[in-house]
Amino acid sequence: MFSRWLFLSALTLALPSFAWAQGSTSDFSEDASSAEQSDPRGEELFAEFTRLQQAAATGEPQALFDFGAYFYHQQNYVGARKWWGKAAEAGMARAQIQLAMLYRDGDGGAEDKAEAARWFAKAAEQGDTGAQNEMGVIYWRGEGVDKDRVKAGSWFERAAASGSEDAQINLGWFYLDDSQGIYAFASDEEAAQLDRYAASREKAFQWFCKAATQGNARAQFKTGEAYWNGLGAGMNKLQARLWLEKAAQQQDADAIAWLKTAADAAWYTRLENWTHAALDGELSGTTDCSGAADRRHANRGVESTEPEPEAVDASAVEEVQAAQPASQ
Repeated sequence: MFSRWLFLSALTLALPSFAWAQGSTSDFSEDASSAEQSDPRGEELFAEFTRLQQAAATGEPQALFDFGAYFYHQQNYVGARKWWGKAAEAGMARAQIQLAMLYRDGDGGAEDKAEAARWFAKAAEQGDTGAQNEMGVIYWRGEGVDKDRVKAGSWFERAAASGSEDAQINLGWFYLDDSQGIYAFASDEEAAQLDRYAASREKAFQWFCKAATQGNARAQFKTGEAYWNGLGAGMNKLQARLWLEKAAQQQDADAIAWLKTAADAAWYTRLENWTHAALDGELSGTTDCSGAADRRHANRGVESTEPEPEAVDASAVEEVQAAQPASQ
């Protein structure tokens, strides 16, 4: 359910593709000779490898990173760990992130969640929002560290405040979850921090809606759900429908299912007859994150035959949603 990195981010470096470049650098003169006999580009390819190797020998962080990326593209993760490790030690945040993911996923050596957390933390402290979001997930799930709700919330907030859509939707799930229980032995200061990060439907709505305004379909569904049920926001059926329609336009399965079974068919028929441009214009001018109730539903219960959006079990934190970090 949490949004995080599941795969190594795309590497933009244009690198040669050596089918023979799987061993250590000491093996390359022999490999290059045999490659040149079978591939007319062998000399050119080996020259490119040599250039990367010589650049890395200078110790310049970008050159170290590029050489690590070369090994990664060859699926030589041992080499990638070595050279990204050197760039990471030199303080390069991007290398710290790539190295952390190798440790986390067990590529190029043993899986080591604690070492992964250490390198993600170094990049996060440098202000990388993707790494900050990852640290939130790490502390929330206890991957290589002790579970810590306060630290998880703090890291999510740092990333979300910088505009990270992943962190914003993660804060929505975070504030919906009340499975942490009561900390009976917390100090007054700790209790205050825990209270700050206690489950709150209102805070969950606020963060879902922030991600929804950035175009996240799942967050749009959750925003519509909150408005429809009046949980975390005032009951507002118009806002609910508008947000659910936005999610459905992005093929969110729950939003589509809800709209297909909605009782107010005439309202949706009108939507379907609009051009996409007109629909987008009206929706962008009317959706909001105020949480205000529709006056027709304020301070009174409303019975409806329309189906309620299916609630997602926010405590199921083992389910992780793939997301590519925009910063990488």
